[in-house]
Amino acid sequence: MKPAAPSKPFLRKLAALPRAALNCDLEPILDLVFDRLEFLFVRAERWIPALRPKRLACSLDVDALFGAEVPRENFLPLRFATFVDRLVASAPTEDEGAARRRFAERCAERVHFDFFRDERRLYDAFAPFDPDADALGEPTLEPETQARRRDDFFASALKILRDANFFELPQDELNRCLSLKRPGSVPVVARYDDFFEHRVFVRGVVKTEPVAYPRWKCAGRVVEIESERLSRVCVLARLKPRSRSFFAELIDGDDELETQAENQEIVLKLFKNVPLEDLKLAAPRVELAFPLFDGLKIGGGFLGTVVAASLKLFLASAITLFGFFVLLFSFATASIKSAFGLLNRRTKYWERYSSSLYYQTLASNRAAISLLVSMAEEQATKELILGYFAASFCDGWATEREIDDAAERWLADNFELRVDFDARDALAKLREKRLLERRVDADAERFRAVSLDEALRRIADDWDALGRRAETSSK
Repeated sequence: MKPAAPSKPFLRKLAALPRAALNCDLEPILDLVFDRLEFLFVRAERWIPALRPKRLACSLDVDALFGAEVPRENFLPLRFATFVDRLVASAPTEDEGAARRRFAERCAERVHFDFFRDERRLYDAFAPFDPDADALGEPTLEPETQARRRDDFFASALKILRDANFFELPQDELNRCLSLKRPGSVPVVARYDDFFEHRVFVRGVVKTEPVAYPRWKCAGRVVEIESERLSRVCVLARLKPRSRSFFAELIDGDDELETQAENQEIVLKLFKNVPLEDLKLAAPRVELAFPLFDGLKIGGGFLGTVVAASLKLFLASAITLFGFFVLLFSFATASIKSAFGLLNRRTKYWERYSSSLYYQTLASNRAAISLLVSMAEEQATKELILGYFAASFCDGWATEREIDDAAERWLADNFELRVDFDARDALAKLREKRLLERRVDADAERFRAVSLDEALRRIADDWDALGRRAETSSK
């Protein structure tokens, strides 16, 4: 009769050890070792508070940024085509749906014309500072003119960022985010000594699932981190003149590239899907900061090698000169090995940093301007269309608050989105294009959308007026 198998998991693993040893299989042995270590840590948690599981939250300070417990951005995370299709699908009749689609397309064309002009102005303001420029014959600007062009670019860039529904991280909040860490991340520190100013704008804050990190990454305790992911991050910075130490490290004597770097006074970069605790990776300049464990491992190994080799050298010098030189060669070999270990670890971290930038960088400089203008144009178009139909959904005249609530209610019902619709800006754009009527009562200011047919006619009249102005200016 066969003996019964052990009932407890530990006994089953223990019974499998002889067979694993005969088959030279280390996995069951290591599994048992780690199982016992986990058991000891769990028992030790009762007496040592430093080993108890810890829960960390890496998130933005929503009270300071939004003034609410739940962050509600102005950003509408919807594709324009999907947004219009839902508007058309919710129309009561097919003719009404077709009219809504025509209205959305005409609004998109009109908004595109406005932003095309803004894009050209941004390009012109950025031209003296573009490090990627290949145009010839550019005039040399006086310092006062260059400073004015730089201020114009910053003002235009900030307007485009607001239109694209980015919000700026205050300096205190930015410093707090840059100090966040998580186990296993690239150990870098952001440096801003070479910049006059450094501003970070974000859009699309998404809460991610909590991630539990094992004990061996967190000094013996289980750490669970709740984090947030930033869908888009824009970095706008201005470099100090003639302060390019980090370019010198990268370029190492290339005069042409150094001259190009010195002319780069403005840095504009766009990133995607950046974890909040990795926001420092988007900084224009970072420096590697070795973790304590790596420093102890490399330094301890090198120190042990030095002590052991020194003792052997002392003993060998007392015995024979040949043995002394043999051990001296061994000492030099061990020292070189430790130095290359340090360099390999450094190279590994820089490879991880480069890989993160490769997959998370969207655009830089002029390409970033094009992408930002495209984002702003799409957001402005959706806000204009939603503001018009939100006013239409209200019966008769409605206040700004009622139109705001109608727009947010439509987004919640159709897309389950919780956003803070900027009704004031949308109503101002609608009034500018004569798609909204305004009336001032004794108690409040009220608005009413014109009919769809009238709105289409007024947009066509607006295009005709633009054409007449263009003909007049060309004469």
